Amino acid sequence: VLFANMLAGARIGFALSRDGLIPGWFSAVHARYRTPHRATLVLGVATAAAAGLFPLTTVAEVVNFGMLAAFAVICAAILVLRRKRPELKRSFRVPFVPLVPVIGAGFSLWLIYGLPVGVWLGFAAWMVAGVLLYLGYGLRHSRLAGGA
Repeated sequence: VLFANMLAGARIGFALSRDGLIPGWFSAVHARYRTPHRATLVLGVATAAAAGLFPLTTVAEVVNFGMLAAFAVICAAILVLRRKRPELKRSFRVPFVPLVPVIGAGFSLWLIYGLPVGVWLGFAAWMVAGVLLYLGYGLRHSRLAGGA
């Protein structure tokens, strides 16, 4: 689970960097392998440190919380975008809208609800850190907002 999330996180870090939400250093692509090697290296070290410093069950629960929260947001975004931006080209098709996104978001939130309070606090701390990073760096450098 940690390794898969690390790889997904490296790709997300690459995309965030490319969009100007974190420093451009993270979006460097390796000349030979054409992979985001800097983001992979930083996230790999952070993943190893977390796995070594904290109980693995706690790390796994926080990762699960984050993945479930992301899935719930994606399910909700499907509904919002279908209503607010029906003209957008769809890269993938979701069957039985709105039933599948509502069930997906509902089950994700139900699983989150069952996690211990400490995991909620850990996730809240990461969310605060992310908002502070966005407010301190991303807001001024975002390519999507025309900042850079």
